Amino acid sequence: MSEKNTDKSQEVIKYIDNKWPDIMKLLEADNISELDSDTINKALQILEDVVNPDSHSLMQFGLEVITTHQLRNIYSQLRNKRKPQDLLLERPRLAYIAAREKKFAPVAGLIDKMIVHATDKNMSNFKYIMESIVAYHKFYNTDKNT
Repeated sequence: MSEKNTDKSQEVIKYIDNKWPDIMKLLEADNISELDSDTINKALQILEDVVNPDSHSLMQFGLEVITTHQLRNIYSQLRNKRKPQDLLLERPRLAYIAAREKKFAPVAGLIDKMIVHATDKNMSNFKYIMESIVAYHKFYNTDKNT
């Protein structure tokens, strides 16, 4: 990976780390619909920023290397899991994809971080966040053939 890509990768990782507490509020909520609208909007805005090519986003760095179909495959694998322990089994698959597509590593890191923090109590929230990432990716993906 070039030095420029490495710098961008580190920038994206810092962005995710800075926004992580807001994503965690959504992930750890007992019931997302009971959160105040500001908290929900802030977390959803972060998820949108992650894939919006016009913002400080992963789309500019990582998500453009993965098709909507590939992202939906990841989501399908995760969506079908019933327990957090089952999600943990998908971490090697994410690592493989990140190794194969180096630019996808920050996105895989975000998903991996959510997997590690998934609990029995917040599985539906985890799935909602993943679904949101897929939806925003599809919305902002300029290649409609994917």
